[in-house]
Amino acid sequence: MPPIRGAHSPFATDKKPTAKELKEKLKEARNQMIAINKLCGEDKLFTQGDYTDIKALEASNLEEGAKEIVSRALERFKARLVAPYTKEIEGLKTASALKDAQIASYKDYLSPKAVQELKQKHTEALEAKDTKHTQDVEKLKQEHSAKEAQLTQERDKAISQLDSATKTAKELTDAKTKTETALTNLQTAYKALETKELEELKQKHSKELEDLNTNSALKDKQITRLEAQTAQQQKTITQLEQAIRQVKERIAKEFDTAVAEVTEGLKAQSVAVVRQNTNTKWQQQSSMRS
Repeated sequence: MPPIRGAHSPFATDKKPTAKELKEKLKEARNQMIAINKLCGEDKLFTQGDYTDIKALEASNLEEGAKEIVSRALERFKARLVAPYTKEIEGLKTASALKDAQIASYKDYLSPKAVQELKQKHTEALEAKDTKHTQDVEKLKQEHSAKEAQLTQERDKAISQLDSATKTAKELTDAKTKTETALTNLQTAYKALETKELEELKQKHSKELEDLNTNSALKDKQITRLEAQTAQQQKTITQLEQAIRQVKERIAKEFDTAVAEVTEGLKAQSVAVVRQNTNTKWQQQSSMRS
């Protein structure tokens, strides 16, 4: 059975995925297969071998490999559904052959009229069985078509959820990158400002200390003034450090808000995957800040 046309593949892409993206796509595909199997009840569509084959796909053969696995599973599924009726058809053919042999063996013993009546009864019985078989086959086709349509719909829905999860993961990564860049720039600017002010203070204090060495009469007064200036500069530095902390906290808060808004619309399965990755990276970043 050829792959179902018209459905968007979760592996369709114009560029080769990274190892991490490949691992995530294969994991999502396996979760979709598990979800479809649950919908099938006891008569599963995918086997453990299909899960293994999906996991073994490589980046160069993602889409075609996935289509082949799904096509193979549908062929097996269809064969299982038709198998009971195939056995019944073979039974009907065998019964018909036995009836024909039985009629042939009695031709020499029955009158032409009796033979004709026997043939008529046999023909009617075969027609009744053939009608029932035709009805059963048509019913099987309808049930199979309905189930295949349901599986296709669920597969397309799962593919759509995978695409949405992939897009959201990219948005979270971009937001995190922008936040980290802004924080790095802020830290660089603060360091440059702090270094410049300390250097200016050092030069200014050096000059004043030289003046004190040459003018002992003003020594006490100048020392007092320098101490006041030093205290004021320390106060300024403290205020700058406090401002930097406030900016860091505001950036962290805005990042959390952005993450919450982006992930709000995700389905339960995608939310679990994205949240786990985001929490892990955030904890690592928090450890580095600490």
